[in-house]
Amino acid sequence: MKTSDVIRAILKVSGWNQSRLADHLGVTQPTVSRWMKGSEPNGAQFQAIQELYREVASTPSSSQQVSTDNGIPNLDIHAGLGNGGMGHIEVDPDTMRPLPQYTDGDWNMPPAFMSRFGNIKGVFAFVVTGDSMTPTIKGGSAVFVDTKQNYPSPPGLFVIDTGDGRLVKRVELIPRSEDIRIISDNKEYSTYEFNREDVHIFGRVIAVFSWNE
Repeated sequence: MKTSDVIRAILKVSGWNQSRLADHLGVTQPTVSRWMKGSEPNGAQFQAIQELYREVASTPSSSQQVSTDNGIPNLDIHAGLGNGGMGHIEVDPDTMRPLPQYTDGDWNMPPAFMSRFGNIKGVFAFVVTGDSMTPTIKGGSAVFVDTKQNYPSPPGLFVIDTGDGRLVKRVELIPRSEDIRIISDNKEYSTYEFNREDVHIFGRVIAVFSWNE
């Protein structure tokens, strides 16, 4: 396996994000990002990555087992594609599942589908409203968000809060700056740039369920 594949496997099985992996290895998050894009670590770093891979691959909480043990909680709230909803959600610190009063059931699917989510610990689903992300996401769709992935590298769809409530937007880092770009896929909406410290990223959108009209 290439180093980039090993790192992706570690992140998937452990449920860590790039920042936590970087801390564990004693490097910076951008270094991990470069490895995932094809850059190679030095000898000591490579050995540490291989040892960590063997460790997480042998734990009982591998992604496939976790994925088939429980459903994905559906939050009894919404998040906006335009103006946001989705207030404070209390989560059990051990299971990373929302407390019962915040959910209205679980999503359960055949193991072949559940395995696509990897480690579902910290993955939630909820309905979104609005039209700022059409045609990518339609209002009324259910999005699945991995709260373990809260750094926008690589860029993608994230649940964020810029001070106006939680929104689903496309987020990307602006190279050689401290800013990030917030993008609506609906071209009738504007694109904004914020300082990274002014944006709270709750997690990456990893799947979308919508009804055909």
